[in-house]
Amino acid sequence: MMMPRAWDFRKLGRDALAGNWMMAILVTLLAIILGALSLGNGFHFTINLTINEQPQGIWYYFPHGFWWSFYSLIVFFIGAAVELGLHSYFINLQRKDDSGVENLFQYFSIFGRALLLRLYMWLLIFLWSLLLVIPGIIAAYRYSMAPYLMSQNRELTATEAVNLSKQMTYGHKGRLFCLDISFIGWIILGGITFGLGMLVVIPYILSSRAAFFLDLNYHYQQEHAEQQPIG
Repeated sequence: MMMPRAWDFRKLGRDALAGNWMMAILVTLLAIILGALSLGNGFHFTINLTINEQPQGIWYYFPHGFWWSFYSLIVFFIGAAVELGLHSYFINLQRKDDSGVENLFQYFSIFGRALLLRLYMWLLIFLWSLLLVIPGIIAAYRYSMAPYLMSQNRELTATEAVNLSKQMTYGHKGRLFCLDISFIGWIILGGITFGLGMLVVIPYILSSRAAFFLDLNYHYQQEHAEQQPIG
């Protein structure tokens, strides 16, 4: 059976956002302010490396001035839990479950676990990136499903989420990369509107990625029926 392709996930992303665009934009904007987007997003990591040649990691949060550095460091930590809520929001949209801003704050009960996951993913991606750009990009995609997994199963440890992501993405990293690359045109359009267009593009990307995760999760569970469902 032919696996769904990039445009299939993009259609699922658009369908889930129909009638929910304003809330999705609000949730995404708030999540960005609170530091939800991280290097664990393979596409963000790819663009980051392309522009800067080195993964910025936590040192990205010490750019200019004390107060900006202080704020950036705080949101780096807070964003670990908010990121799980952001993925949960878009997964719920795909499932047609109730979703709202409150999703962003549901994972502070496992803040320590979420922070360990973010730090662990950053460390792994950073170490792989020392071998040049391509291994770093591959690592980012290899571990990219870990936050999605933890958002659906709060009992997972950081190590378990990362290892499960590694198993799930085996043979599928290229599909996710193609999905991300298919948004290049939209990202350019978002950029030429002084970034305002990205308020629409980012929810579109996140909704499509949530559809990808659910498809990947479904097929993984079908192949490992003896394992306990993830969520």
